[in-house]
Amino acid sequence: MRYVIRVAITAVMLLLVSAPAFAQGQLFFFDETDNLDRGSIERAAQPLLDRGAQVAVYMVNQGGETDLDNRLRADGLINADGLVRDTMIVVYVDLGNRQSAIKFGDRWNEALAINDNFQYIIETKLNPELTAGDFTQGFVNALDAIEESVVNPPQPGGGTTFNINFIPVIIGVFVLITAFVVWGVVSRRRAAARAMAEARQRMEEARQSVGNAIASMGQLLKTAREKAEFDSVSYAPADVESLAKDQREVERSFAQAQTLFDDVGEELERRAEPTIEQYDEATAGYQKALAQVNKLRPALEGINTRRVELDNLARQAHREIDRLKKC
Repeated sequence: MRYVIRVAITAVMLLLVSAPAFAQGQLFFFDETDNLDRGSIERAAQPLLDRGAQVAVYMVNQGGETDLDNRLRADGLINADGLVRDTMIVVYVDLGNRQSAIKFGDRWNEALAINDNFQYIIETKLNPELTAGDFTQGFVNALDAIEESVVNPPQPGGGTTFNINFIPVIIGVFVLITAFVVWGVVSRRRAAARAMAEARQRMEEARQSVGNAIASMGQLLKTAREKAEFDSVSYAPADVESLAKDQREVERSFAQAQTLFDDVGEELERRAEPTIEQYDEATAGYQKALAQVNKLRPALEGINTRRVELDNLARQAHREIDRLKKC
């Protein structure tokens, strides 16, 4: 038994001595838009790489709700449980859908999960530059803020941050067993914090998606209403009534989707500290609202198509009348 303990202590000491040699991380750079200056992003990522981080930067033209996870899985950066590697830091921007996200392994929970610091970085460092059209600077600011958070972790609730070293110099069997117990407790807490952060991130992504969809559909409906003002002078009464009926149905369904979106947000706001289950319920509610909005597009396109067909019939009728007059 003593021999085993001596071997374990020796192995730990060797790992402590050799750790710096394996600290260098790796950068994964994916830019479909050709908008990013790779050199600037490499320089911004270097401090994190020096800490052993695996940094992935994604800039895509048109993604979607599951695009990031699909890309991470295809690139071997996500495990079977859908969680990124322990050392991963991912900054993702979907230009077409105007979405952004930061994912990270549990090694960076102290820097990014506390107080939802990752979301703060998205809203204050990444998104403002994206909105201004300076995409490279957005990524640079986000990476700089992540490095700063690693160096100076946020304090939970404004209190004191405790940095605990879970690799003590083990002396004796009792200390070794205690270290394993502490490691198990901390691992569970880290896993819980990561699960909570990812549940909130899924909810935020779903809320952003449906918010964008509602805004886009609202603009389409505004255009449709403007066209409808001329229906009574352009088409037969039966056609006018049919078009109006179909458009009223679209308007009614759109109002229901908006109400669902508002109800989900209000329910979540009533929770002082939402649980993972409550975040997932909100995500499901937003996804349902998004599905309702997306179903309205074909109906609205059908109404516009019928107007075009009626206009074509009217032009054909006028040409036929002109032909008969000439005869």
